[in-house]
Amino acid sequence: MRIKAYHILAIICVISYLITPDGSDSSFTYHFLHANVFHLIANILALLAFKPRVPTIIIALFVASFAYLIDFHFFQARTIGLSAALMTMYARKYIAWKKSPLPTIYAIFILGLLPHINWHIHLLSFLLGLVVWHIYYKIKHSVDGNNGRGHN
Repeated sequence: MRIKAYHILAIICVISYLITPDGSDSSFTYHFLHANVFHLIANILALLAFKPRVPTIIIALFVASFAYLIDFHFFQARTIGLSAALMTMYARKYIAWKKSPLPTIYAIFILGLLPHINWHIHLLSFLLGLVVWHIYYKIKHSVDGNNGRGHN
């Protein structure tokens, strides 16, 4: 079996969980920290189901880091976990497949009913992801001439 970028990302999350149990974070490391083993497993399962490639992972981590900075500025909410980056990755699918993002937006609001869930960073990451991926595919379309659909 060939090791993929998402396998490495999952391994980083596990190692970070093991070596930083106090959950100390920053806008660039919070993706790799998790509140508990169930949080870690849920995010890794979502990551493995999505199977993103390197460009998708890099863009998602930057978009989610930016979302973290905005979220922290307005809500002073400390956040940990990979789910904001996952929401940005999922936004790519909606843009690529030209599907309505409303079901995910509704699900994020429902998720917000659960305690200890930072729903606004999920929503912000997803919405920023929609914008970034829309721009990405517009640029890709103008460069490739292939309707913006390609592999990465």
